[in-house]
Amino acid sequence: MILKKYLSIILLLFFLPPAIAQDRTISGKVVDETGDPIPGVYVVVSSSNNRFENGTVTDFDGSYKIKVADKFNFLNFSFIGYKSRKIKIDKKRKINVTLKVEAHQVGSVTIKAKNKRGNGLLNVSERDRATAIKTLDMKDANVESATSLGDALEGQL
Repeated sequence: MILKKYLSIILLLFFLPPAIAQDRTISGKVVDETGDPIPGVYVVVSSSNNRFENGTVTDFDGSYKIKVADKFNFLNFSFIGYKSRKIKIDKKRKINVTLKVEAHQVGSVTIKAKNKRGNGLLNVSERDRATAIKTLDMKDANVESATSLGDALEGQL
């Protein structure tokens, strides 16, 4: 009787840790086509039906660590200016990724602003309504030193 009791406790302790430890850590490095690390890449865990559960960002040398539950089976990698990748996790513990450059060039930007029509409290005649249209050629914008489209258009309007 005592032997049965100890044997059942030993078996319980042997099989219990795998049942509790469902999460695992996946690590890796994200680089570009030339092999240079890319800092700031979004790494997000998603399920097969595209539900996002957990996420992180790569550090200065392109490395990341993320906890993954077994029911989630994809890692999504995305960064501005690079093509996003979706990689199946399976039983991997280390996933290194190479992102390819995806360049899109903007020819020109047109910004239109229009005053809202009357809301019932204030009637403004058609002649008194303010509208504005400004077309900018991207050759004139200072895009070399800009980090975003807003920075490139600053002072142009």
